[in-house]
Amino acid sequence: MVFWIAGAGALGAVARWWLGDLVQRALQPQIPCSALLVNVLGCLLFGFVVRLAGGETLSPQVRTVILVGFLGAFTTFSSYVADVVACADQGRLIAAAGLVLAHNGLGLLAFLLGGWLSRLAD
Repeated sequence: MVFWIAGAGALGAVARWWLGDLVQRALQPQIPCSALLVNVLGCLLFGFVVRLAGGETLSPQVRTVILVGFLGAFTTFSSYVADVVACADQGRLIAAAGLVLAHNGLGLLAFLLGGWLSRLAD
């Protein structure tokens, strides 16, 4: 089981890096948002998997590999905090507050949406 979690974690970390790099290069946003995108997507996927795992669709082992391994490495809460602090350090307090609200609000909504979308898979 440890091997599967480690492998999934490696894939999650690479996916986080790839998506973050793609967003930064493609959009070159004024406010750092790659961590926001990854966190919202991670919350969506987490909600979807949690809802699926509540039924008979996923075994406990598969659930653990996905949630702890892949999504545990994919989501980037620490990067989110670093982005907020960087904006605050630059005196961009409205941007910092906007990131906090967006991460938490959109993350919650995405988690709920993921659970709702998983019902379509039933």
